Amino acid sequence: MDSYRSFVMNWFEKVWNQGDVSTLDCFMTDQTVFHGSDGVDLVGFEAFRASQDRMRQFFSHFRCLVLNTTVEAAVLCSTVRIKAKHRATGKRVQFQAMNRVLFDSSGKIQEAWDTIDWMSCLIQLNVIPPDFLTRCLQRSAP
Repeated sequence: MDSYRSFVMNWFEKVWNQGDVSTLDCFMTDQTVFHGSDGVDLVGFEAFRASQDRMRQFFSHFRCLVLNTTVEAAVLCSTVRIKAKHRATGKRVQFQAMNRVLFDSSGKIQEAWDTIDWMSCLIQLNVIPPDFLTRCLQRSAP
C-alpha cells in the first residue's frame, strides 16, 4: 500500500510538477485510460501528453501537492491541491482535485478518474461570479 502512495507522490512530482513526460512509461502504459472532469476519456501516451500540453498552455508555475491518500487493494484515492499561474492574466490560482487510480498487475496506472474543481478556478479568474451556482439554482427552483 505504501508503494501505491509513493507511486502517486512520484507521479505528481515528476509528471506534473516537473513536467517530465519522458518518465510516463514508468507510470502508465499506452492502454491506460484517464476519465476527466470534462467527460472526455484519454487513452495512452499521446492523448495524455496532448492534454497536459493544453493545460500548460493556460497555466505556468504548476504545482501539485498530494494532501491525502486512501488505498484499498489495487485502488488509490487522493486529494491534490493545485497551484498555478494563469498565463493570460498573470493571476495565481489554487484549487483541488480528487483522483481515483486503479493499478494493473505490473503496478502501473490501468485507469484513473479525475474530478477537478474548475468552478473554484474560474471564480478566482473572475470568469464567473462567486455566487454563480446560487443564482443558477435559484433560477431553476419552482
